Amino acid sequence: MKHLFLALPFAALVLTGCQTVEEAATKKVEAVCAQGGYGPGSRYHDYCLTNLKPVAVQMEQERRQRVLAEGLGDIARGLNPPPPAKMTCVQTGAVTRCY
Repeated sequence: MKHLFLALPFAALVLTGCQTVEEAATKKVEAVCAQGGYGPGSRYHDYCLTNLKPVAVQMEQERRQRVLAEGLGDIARGLNPPPPAKMTCVQTGAVTRCY
């Protein structure tokens, strides 16, 4: 449990230097629009950005929540690992069978 209290502030510190959700979504939308032929300077560039950006923001938020949940799950499994599988060995004469 002590490690969890150390890991969360560290994760918050690391994430402060990252892009915001909106910045990351904007970059992805700009790339998608450019690939579709609606890059900067094209006729429908702004239209493409305004229509795709809300969906991209939502997808980026969901992706970050999923990554955070997976990371916390990894931390929890490390703090409270499952018990090892029990193995039983039976010796019959010179033969030992383990299962």
